Amino acid sequence: MATQKVTEKILADAKKEAQEILAKHREAIAEIKKDYDESITLQKTQIENDVKLAKRTEYLRLVSQKKLEFNRKIVAEKGRLINDVIDEALNDLSAQKEYLGFLKALVKQSGRKDGTLIVSKADWKRHGSDLEKFLKSQGYEFTVSVNDEIPGGLRIKKDRIVYHGSLDIIHEILKDHLTIAVSRVLI
Repeated sequence: MATQKVTEKILADAKKEAQEILAKHREAIAEIKKDYDESITLQKTQIENDVKLAKRTEYLRLVSQKKLEFNRKIVAEKGRLINDVIDEALNDLSAQKEYLGFLKALVKQSGRKDGTLIVSKADWKRHGSDLEKFLKSQGYEFTVSVNDEIPGGLRIKKDRIVYHGSLDIIHEILKDHLTIAVSRVLI
């Protein structure tokens, strides 16, 4: 019996020691699980914050992109309106009584007495006879070229020098000035 008591004692001690080891490991497992749960919670919070930031960044990027597209459309529309207004004004200009005086002034301002005088077909049709009388009365010796190379006004060419008094030049100058002025007003 004594062997049995010793065996039972050894078994009880081993069982007790196994339970202590098991308890230690359970505590370690609980501590590790707690650490992982805290780490997972922190990572989840960080990921949620990163997702919120990414959403906000993407939203702001999309808003900026749409603003840019909208502003481009506004600028294009302003440009189209400015061109339409200038084109209409220049078309109306050639029908005015003072337009012949404008053409005469362009010839005088050129400082040329001869060369090729390029005039649009529409201007020549309206003011050609009066312009010819003016050129002869002032002693100009231009060769007149009537074509649609210019929309209105005139150009004077002699050798390699060209005096631009055409409405397309006026259109470009007006467009630049009006674009700046309109942009200041229609911000």
